[in-house]
Amino acid sequence: MWFKQAKIFQLAKNFKTSAAELDDKISPLTFTACLPSLPQSVGFLPPVGEIEAEDPLVRDVGGNLMLCVQFEEKILPATVINQHVAARVKEIEHNEDRRVRQKEKLSIKDDITVTLMPRAFTKFSKVYAYIDTHNNWLVINTTSAAKYEKLMTLLQKAFHDDLDLKSFIIEEIAPKITRSLVQDDFPTAFEVQKKAVFQDPNQENRIIRCQHQDLYAESMVALIKDGCRVKQLSLTWQDQVSFAITDESTFLSISYEDELLESAKDIDSETKEQVFDANMMIMTKSLSHLIHNLTSFLTIGEMEEVRELEEAV
Repeated sequence: MWFKQAKIFQLAKNFKTSAAELDDKISPLTFTACLPSLPQSVGFLPPVGEIEAEDPLVRDVGGNLMLCVQFEEKILPATVINQHVAARVKEIEHNEDRRVRQKEKLSIKDDITVTLMPRAFTKFSKVYAYIDTHNNWLVINTTSAAKYEKLMTLLQKAFHDDLDLKSFIIEEIAPKITRSLVQDDFPTAFEVQKKAVFQDPNQENRIIRCQHQDLYAESMVALIKDGCRVKQLSLTWQDQVSFAITDESTFLSISYEDELLESAKDIDSETKEQVFDANMMIMTKSLSHLIHNLTSFLTIGEMEEVRELEEAV
């Protein structure tokens, strides 16, 4: 359950819905198995427990409301479909002595896809997310646009489109992180790791990926002087959480130090629900402090000052 990545959305107004009320709203959208003829199914599952046991769909730990969405997808390889289509086209052309046109081929493909769907492989995956009612954030443990957009669509449906969400964006994050790297003025809470991605905003195909590299070296400074900006930077916060922040304010490759993981184990927990709650409490608290520390640092000062500092490099 420990989030390995995070896509964050800001709720435009204070979230006043309780866990019980949210449970009622999303209950009609509980996951049901995909019908044989359909390609996919998606819906809410209990974060802890089972649907059959009627466990709650919302887990409230300290004002953080955890949700879980399950995806069921039918896997039908394109090569299999194409082989069946080719065989069917060949059969028609032979039996009817005519050429099958493209429009008819597409129709044949649709028919064969429907026919093969019940025999397709099935893939299940889960995405966890929580609503931080203290900060009015929706934090989703995926950076897959297809999945987080589907999750948000489910929430919007539950709230009858009355849930106003917008991407959590730190304005002008690329130049700000670049400036901080050049000036070496990251707060002591953050340690810059030896991994980053640089991109030239004037030549988007010019991307430089660095690993095991001293980012304060002259060669790195030369890249910045040559017009490159930090697109992704790996940091460690408070010696507890390591992560990469992107120029789209997305958190990647989140990992938690052993000391933090052990602190969750030190909480008196016996049942799986108690273990889940302990892990969730430590994780959400850590991520909240991390995000606040990072955003408060990166939103200090006007962009004109940032540009002046960049020009001084």
